[in-house]
Amino acid sequence: MDMDCSESAALSKVISQVVENKNPYGYPQSKRVAWLPEKVMDLDRMDADIVYFVGCVSAYDQKQVPRAFASIMSKLGIACTVFSEEHCCGAPLFFSGKQDEARRLAMHNIEIMVQAGQKIMVTSCPTCAL
Repeated sequence: MDMDCSESAALSKVISQVVENKNPYGYPQSKRVAWLPEKVMDLDRMDADIVYFVGCVSAYDQKQVPRAFASIMSKLGIACTVFSEEHCCGAPLFFSGKQDEARRLAMHNIEIMVQAGQKIMVTSCPTCAL
């Protein structure tokens, strides 16, 4: 990806990592759900009431947040799932002026929910909620 003069090297790296790895950290997709506690929340459960959109920060860095959310939902007896194919919400790209790339990521996540028939999505990430 070419860096135009308005992008810093750090911003260019984040943009590149989001486009290539679907997260700003550059971690592999397989690590996105590594936080998920066994038997607390099911992965890719199509009949769940709610989809939990974890977001990149919680999935890769602040893992205590999604673990706490999963625990709360389990204790309340609310069927909730996380999709293993969740990608970055696109906010880093959107705020960097890369609207087309951001839109592609957002559409990917929307398509997963639509295909699964989900109607309710929650997130604990303030940026993803935008």
